Amino acid sequence: MRRFFRPSIWVMGRLKYLQKFLLLAVFLGVPFAVLRNEFRTKTLEDIDFSTKELYGILYLEPTAQILRVTLHYLTLTPVANQLDDPTLLEERSTLDQQIGEALAAVDAVDAQYGAILQVTPHWADLRAEIEALRQTYPQMQTRQRNDTIDALTQRLLRFITRVGNTSNLILDPDIDTYYYMDTVVTQLPQMATYLNEINSTVIGALSGRGLRLQDTTLLVTYEEIIINQLASNQQGFEFAFEYNPALREDKGLLLTGHVGRVQSFLLTTSREILGRAPGFRAELDRSEDYGTAAGFYRAARNTIDAVFAFRSTVADGLYDLIDARVNGYYQRQFLVGSVLLLGVIPAIYFAIGFYLSVRGTIDDLNTATNRMVKGDNAVAFEPHTQDELAEVGLAFDKIGRELMAARDSALESARAKSSFLATMSHELRTPLNAILGFTGILMSGMVKGGAQLAPTQQELLQRIDTNGRRLRDVINDILDLAKIEAGRITVTVTEARPRQFLDETVSAMRSLALNKGIALELHFAVSAPEVVLTDMRKVSQMLTNLLGNAIKFTQKGGVYVEVRGGATPADWQIEVRDTGIGIPKDSIGRIFETFRQVDESDRREYEGTGLGLAIVRSLAEAMQGSVAVVSEVNHGSTFTITLPKRLDVKEV
Repeated sequence: MRRFFRPSIWVMGRLKYLQKFLLLAVFLGVPFAVLRNEFRTKTLEDIDFSTKELYGILYLEPTAQILRVTLHYLTLTPVANQLDDPTLLEERSTLDQQIGEALAAVDAVDAQYGAILQVTPHWADLRAEIEALRQTYPQMQTRQRNDTIDALTQRLLRFITRVGNTSNLILDPDIDTYYYMDTVVTQLPQMATYLNEINSTVIGALSGRGLRLQDTTLLVTYEEIIINQLASNQQGFEFAFEYNPALREDKGLLLTGHVGRVQSFLLTTSREILGRAPGFRAELDRSEDYGTAAGFYRAARNTIDAVFAFRSTVADGLYDLIDARVNGYYQRQFLVGSVLLLGVIPAIYFAIGFYLSVRGTIDDLNTATNRMVKGDNAVAFEPHTQDELAEVGLAFDKIGRELMAARDSALESARAKSSFLATMSHELRTPLNAILGFTGILMSGMVKGGAQLAPTQQELLQRIDTNGRRLRDVINDILDLAKIEAGRITVTVTEARPRQFLDETVSAMRSLALNKGIALELHFAVSAPEVVLTDMRKVSQMLTNLLGNAIKFTQKGGVYVEVRGGATPADWQIEVRDTGIGIPKDSIGRIFETFRQVDESDRREYEGTGLGLAIVRSLAEAMQGSVAVVSEVNHGSTFTITLPKRLDVKEV
């Protein structure tokens, strides 16, 4: 592998870091900038835009069917009731069933795309209106029916337009798909409603009321509107065919058939109903009887169905065009990705070479470091590259040698310090114990001749004893710390009962609390263990140190000790809570350090060496446990020791 990347290693090994990054930026930055600009800012937006259009087409298809069957149902119902024609009544029942099926179909697409297109609430309102109308429409009077037909038709057309708006169809950027959209969303649904108005007007006249002057005016008006719509629709298709000539072969004949079918219906209606010839040429519709209400209804129904069939065909073509556009976006994305890949491959090649070059220097540094750690001062770092990292390596080598010398000196100093502390602690403790012993003899009155000491003498002896014991505690802490730092701490595991030895520990400290007038209480929770395998002397020492601190820093209230089970079944905890002065947040992190106190000024109020908590933490860790603290200034502190119930080894 290294042989393959040897050229890149050679190049990277002789360039400065700035030159390396510039080289990588050339190979990575240019194609990435093209991808980011082309792909992220344009392609994804276009895909999302067009995908939403596809959702709109899918949503509009069953919606258009609702418009179709609803128009037929609203027009047929009064005729079927009036003529009492079994065929028409059966067809009305079929239409009512088809309305239900169409509603279910829209419900299905609304569940998929309604939220995306933001039309679900509007569809819910429209659906409820249609359902209510199916129940009440057959019993309505003629005038009320006409108003209902107009209102519901307009609601359906507005809903179709809303879907076109929210799905981006109205904003389609291409000429061919725009005019296809205009046909699907606007032209043909509106044309179907005009044809239905003609149907409703004519069959009302043929059902017995006769053709009135206003009916004639209305029919002529709708005929002119539809003729203009056909011309506008044809012009739109011509624009689409010019933009995309392949569409003429696909939809040209269908457009001609659609126009001819509508023109035939209008011509026949004009001649048979109005008794005049229209101003355009079209074959007469001979397939239906335009002279009867039932016959005219079927002729109009078939024409409207043909309009919706043409609309569905155009919608399919619109879907195919937009789907092809989306696929084109993905192909462009693939092309841009390929260009990026061709630019990234050399960048990756040299990046790997750069890494291997750096890795080689780092390996050399690691080798030199390991030898230095082992004390081999004869090893010198020899770089194999000419870059800045090699300079860093040489500087590191120099620093390392100086650190080795400093380390050796520090180790020697630490050994001397530990030896000095152990020796001095021992040498100090021996005469101090003698002093305390003689002081005790004097305080107890065991002097030659049995002479009684004066109160002043008793007070002075008491001061000697108190300060001597305090000095002995400090010496003991220093000796313990010396053992800990020297790694000579011994943990002896025995079976112990916390209720017994912890009670003894707390009882020994109770006099200190009584002297300050504060409470000292010990509580064992239900979860507290009865027997543990631990070093009870070390546990008592940790608790003694914590209690000493808690009592020292508590002026009122008390100190409360609770023993309980730990967070896991294998642990147990000792919690020491006080109502003392608390610890500032910025000091909590250093209270477990040796010779550190919260107040380190020369005029601090509380005495101490700062070793107690350091010893507690060291002992807890030696016993495979931990100690934690939570505190707030003027609200006290809580120290929690967590220890295993069964220490794994006999001695550590």
